[in-house]
Amino acid sequence: MKIVLDSNVLISAFAARGLCADLFRELVASHDLVISDYILAEVYEKLVGKFRISAPVAIGIRELLTQYVIGQGELPEINVAIRDPDDVPIVAFAVAVAADVLVTGDRDLLDIASDLPVEVLSPREFYDR
Repeated sequence: MKIVLDSNVLISAFAARGLCADLFRELVASHDLVISDYILAEVYEKLVGKFRISAPVAIGIRELLTQYVIGQGELPEINVAIRDPDDVPIVAFAVAVAADVLVTGDRDLLDIASDLPVEVLSPREFYDR
């Protein structure tokens, strides 16, 4: 399966032990993980700024994640009202790369999952599958 992990899931995978870290390991072993440059930049920025991860460690994480970055071409228009405009490029990327699932902990996206043009699951929902 082709899976897109939202930045909040990736941040949790590297900032703490737990479900998201386990999910990340499972995905890289058994699925096709894909992320965008936008997601990668957001992960790096939050790890350094909000979580105070040291720059060398954050750079290492960014270098590790770079292998999962793929180009998506022009992003499609998403004709669904998404509350946070920062979420639009993530959903559009998942659609553009024909992801099977977008995994996110973002309540704004999970609340409108049935309206989105890509399957959206929480980390727990995906892991339990």
